[in-house]
Amino acid sequence: MEESKQREMPMSLLFHQTLATLASGGEMAPASLADRVLSLSPFTKISPRDYKALLIHLLETDILEKGEEGGILTGMTAERILGDYRFYAVFKDSEDFTVREKSEEIGTITTPPPIGDRFALAGRVWEVEEVDASRKLIYVKRVEGKMEIAWPGDRGEIHTRVLERMRQVLLEDTVYPYLKPSAAARLTQARALARQTGFAKHPLVCLGGNRYCLFPWLGTRAIRTLKRLLVYFAQELDITDIQYDACYYISFRTGQKDILQKLAVCLTKDSLPLKESLLGISECPIQDKYDPYIPPALLKKAYAKDKLDYTDILRRSAEWK
Repeated sequence: MEESKQREMPMSLLFHQTLATLASGGEMAPASLADRVLSLSPFTKISPRDYKALLIHLLETDILEKGEEGGILTGMTAERILGDYRFYAVFKDSEDFTVREKSEEIGTITTPPPIGDRFALAGRVWEVEEVDASRKLIYVKRVEGKMEIAWPGDRGEIHTRVLERMRQVLLEDTVYPYLKPSAAARLTQARALARQTGFAKHPLVCLGGNRYCLFPWLGTRAIRTLKRLLVYFAQELDITDIQYDACYYISFRTGQKDILQKLAVCLTKDSLPLKESLLGISECPIQDKYDPYIPPALLKKAYAKDKLDYTDILRRSAEWK
């Protein structure tokens, strides 16, 4: 699993604690509210500017109100949220999102994937086009292909070291006595395939024609970032039809024969864009319980800080030059 890492911008929790503080203390001056909330340990990396942006948004959306003395207090919307017996359960409730293709309802899933991601539902593969968090709607289009993950939801993140160890297992001939016969046979098959195709030694494998498969051996956070970087540099690299499956591979089409070297040039410290620019203009990554109340700009910033990472990508791309 991914190493335990304290999130820099837990916006849902920040919203929760802001309402809880006002509920217990009543009307407070903005500066006093910021001092009290931002002094809590989970929020040490939240800047006063970002907290101010959150408060302004909550005032504009009538969740908070200005009091007679110029301070801030809970509004009617906040009172409804506070009055719900589930308010103090910080973790996300199990609320289904309805998946639609135009006006046709396809089914429901528990967590909205990012725009551009694909998932399987009702025996078909869908690509997310739009997420309406307030109405719990996900708009999709049908795409070709197969996927095994039919119910996207909150899943643990896998560390890059786990993928690197998987690669090592494929390259070595070690026999593991604790494996059951069926598992040992499966490992033998996987090693034979690795030798035949070379995917454990060489990161890029041609699947035929102009279709390629990239095996970067990166963990969840890094490959999530790499997939977004490929989309970001797609025109420059002349790549299309980007698909990926968990942490294992990314496939795409390109007419470039030296695509790996060109990709390595893009994935250098001086060439990488700001992580926030990897998110789409209309993308609003809803991750946690109270994220629908957070302004999209802050959600994007939080997603970039806590869900995207360049560290392992820089290390890996240096091996491709």
